[in-house]
Amino acid sequence: MAKKKSEIDLGKGFKRIFYVASSIWAVVIIIMILVRWDECEPYPNYTIPARCVGETLGGRLVEGLIFWAVSLVAVVAAYRFLKWIGAGFKK
Repeated sequence: MAKKKSEIDLGKGFKRIFYVASSIWAVVIIIMILVRWDECEPYPNYTIPARCVGETLGGRLVEGLIFWAVSLVAVVAAYRFLKWIGAGFKK
């Protein structure tokens, strides 16, 4: 039986929302890392904060990637849990 035009595929819509949201979240994390890294760049007559000693931009980016991946896994787990709950309401 063919689907009616009025039927909406919620799963496909939520996946698209998830992809867009995760992409925006990755960009936000990178911007936050770069803004905080700018504080660690040495300028004339500028004292570098103590938290910047021994850090590199690559290290900060790897930390950001790990943070993004962990948050992504948490969101995927929440999505699957909500999908599982929603499947329980189907006939």
